[in-house]
Amino acid sequence: MSANTSSEMFEIVFRGDIQFGQNLADVKSRLQQLFKIDAAKVDALFTGKPVVLKRGLDKASAEKYQEVLTKAGALIELVSASSEKPLAPSQKDPTEKSPTSVPAEKSNTSVEASSVVGAQWTLAPVGSLMMPASARLAPAVRQFNLSVYSLRPVGGLLVDKAESRQPEPEPLMIPDYKVADVGVNLIDAGEKMELPFLEIDVEDWGLSEPGTPLLAENEKAPEVTSVIPPDFSLAPVGSLLEQIKPQVEIKIPDVSGLKILEN
Repeated sequence: MSANTSSEMFEIVFRGDIQFGQNLADVKSRLQQLFKIDAAKVDALFTGKPVVLKRGLDKASAEKYQEVLTKAGALIELVSASSEKPLAPSQKDPTEKSPTSVPAEKSNTSVEASSVVGAQWTLAPVGSLMMPASARLAPAVRQFNLSVYSLRPVGGLLVDKAESRQPEPEPLMIPDYKVADVGVNLIDAGEKMELPFLEIDVEDWGLSEPGTPLLAENEKAPEVTSVIPPDFSLAPVGSLLEQIKPQVEIKIPDVSGLKILEN
């Protein structure tokens, strides 16, 4: 490393931006504990203007400050003191003492801080007002004359009868119906439809004697043979399905009259 690089000095610049996923109130609380300042001075850091938090730091010290403030949720820029682009007039440096401790992080979101040197545009924190109070116009208060209005009784109509339009009744067409006498045909003789008369020749028909089958032998349905199922039964679970062997009585012969001859 050259002598010019090792002797280069940096400034810690804060523009009021916070890490993505961080809560603005939590970041302000951490910075207040980190710098040991009151809430009013912390709010003064979030105006959107660049504020120099620390001057005259070498690169190693500046990176340590950047790491500590990044863990607190703030977006910090390292600006070289020899940069030709001047910063806007900064407020009073709130960090007269170097930070010695960092509050414990409760958020699991960890995003690396982007170091943008000499940026001219920044994003204001969420919820910040883009105009100072002196530049904002007070909303005009409009006066309404309510003397011409009145309240109707509960359940009453909201318009007068003269203002309401009554629907015209539509004529109801009633057909010329009448009730017929009991037993009278409901249709006239000319409206009746004559059905054709079926002529059936029954000369060759006759009556069989009682008990005589009415079907010929070849017209009868075949007799269904009844099947008597054998005497089957279900064996218990785990039983052997082999054929049952007959029990044979073994007769032991009488060998009392036999003897062994010696050679």
